[in-house]
Amino acid sequence: MSNIGAIENNEEVLVLRIDHKNTILQILYYTQTFRRLSETIIHKNFQDIGLTKAIYKECEVHLKQVFVTLKKETFRLHIGKRYYHIFYLPECKGNGQVENVLTIVRDVTKEQNTKKKWMMNQFQFQMSEQISRVGYFDHDIPHGNSYWSEQQYKNFGYIPNNVTPTRELFLSHIHPDDWDRMQTVLVESSGKSYAELTFRLIKADGTVGWLYSRINSITNEQGCCIRRFGITQDITEQKQAEERIQRVGMELAFASQLYNRSTHLNKLLFNENSVEQITRVLNEVGIDTQAAHCCVVIKLTESLAYKTELIDDTIDPMIERKQSVIIWLEKRERGLVWRCRDDIVILVPLSDYIATNKQSQIQFANDMTVEIEKEFPYFIINVGITGMSSIAANFRDSYEKSYRAAVIAETMASSTAIHYDDIGLYEVAFPLLQDKNTWEMVENTIGRLAGHDEARGSNLLITLEYILEQASLKTVAQQLFIHHNTVIWRKRKIEMFLGMSLDKMEMKMLLLLYIKIWNLKKCSSVKTLLN
Repeated sequence: MSNIGAIENNEEVLVLRIDHKNTILQILYYTQTFRRLSETIIHKNFQDIGLTKAIYKECEVHLKQVFVTLKKETFRLHIGKRYYHIFYLPECKGNGQVENVLTIVRDVTKEQNTKKKWMMNQFQFQMSEQISRVGYFDHDIPHGNSYWSEQQYKNFGYIPNNVTPTRELFLSHIHPDDWDRMQTVLVESSGKSYAELTFRLIKADGTVGWLYSRINSITNEQGCCIRRFGITQDITEQKQAEERIQRVGMELAFASQLYNRSTHLNKLLFNENSVEQITRVLNEVGIDTQAAHCCVVIKLTESLAYKTELIDDTIDPMIERKQSVIIWLEKRERGLVWRCRDDIVILVPLSDYIATNKQSQIQFANDMTVEIEKEFPYFIINVGITGMSSIAANFRDSYEKSYRAAVIAETMASSTAIHYDDIGLYEVAFPLLQDKNTWEMVENTIGRLAGHDEARGSNLLITLEYILEQASLKTVAQQLFIHHNTVIWRKRKIEMFLGMSLDKMEMKMLLLLYIKIWNLKKCSSVKTLLN
């Protein structure tokens, strides 16, 4: 017989069927410890299997009680150096009388020794049935009668005896993705002595759990199944542990792959390389250099609306969360993902869902922003995107353009996606960031105005930005939700403060450029880049 594999802590269990004469009719299941015993006790009664008189008499007393009360009996046995917990579960006929008794024997020696060592109390011992989580069910199909043990109710998320157990109730909780497999097993089990399977179920509270089940079937002379009975064991915790281990293993493997990939690709971005060298490295990481690609840079900033929760106090939670985003993007297989600086970079092949035109690229970036924000609501997502035709020749240039677009998106107050073709004056502002003369002029104009606002609580700088970008003062008033005369008054005050006229086009363009440089300089990504 196969090993159950689902018993927690390698628990040793023997499941058998006994009639009213104390005869062991059938061995339904056993683990390794009970293998030899199971081969010697079949078709024998308590007296013939080597039990002392006192012990087999105790077994008989509890067995008779089941036939009288029609209820479960549980008791303990101490045989030599071993401790056992016995469960008698009644198997009833259609008329309600007990036909046989399903017996579950649990070897709790390790458990008992632990209790002795730590002086565990009687209550903990009585909880042993719940620890094993082995339930029993019996469906009399022609008569529609069903029996569930207390643990069977619990395995399905019910309080014992709070619902009427039926075959339909059993099947209604099978997870939709496992329904076909369950149906196949039920059909095939009619011609076998038993069938085993592990499946998911939707419990009474709506949560998803895992059960191991061993199903026995009895057919009539016509070959129709008239009865199904067996055991189920809740293995949800074990499955969750297995999934966690598998997930961690996959994440560690991907982290190693991501590190190597990022190391090689970032060398291409920040060092001079020939087209041949770039082509070779891109081919090594799985990029088709003959196809057109689009470069995407994603910046993640933790939203203040979400409080950071430490999963592991030895690891920066931001690092863990960003790693989760990278893994999620990798699974979506939209392109090659790697990490550069503190950002995520994706090289996306141009295809049906992201064509070579700018509009489709913008739509792709916007959709990605929404998807990431929905999946990871604790982040503000800023995306920069640009298209390119020859990946090897334009690899570095495409990244730099996408990075600039992402930096500009980062200056916004919320999740934003920006295409490089739409950055306007920012394209001029970037090269001027490290020019000392330009920065002195920016500080002498925009910097002084910002200081004035901070000291007096005024809004002259934002008013200036709107005046420079809008076609009329009336539009400015509408967008700032203030009176038109207020805008006129602020305009005059700004002109007096700066000693400049806002009516001259060349002056307006210069001040607008200074504002772009000022905004970039305040951006954390630019500060890191300049340092």
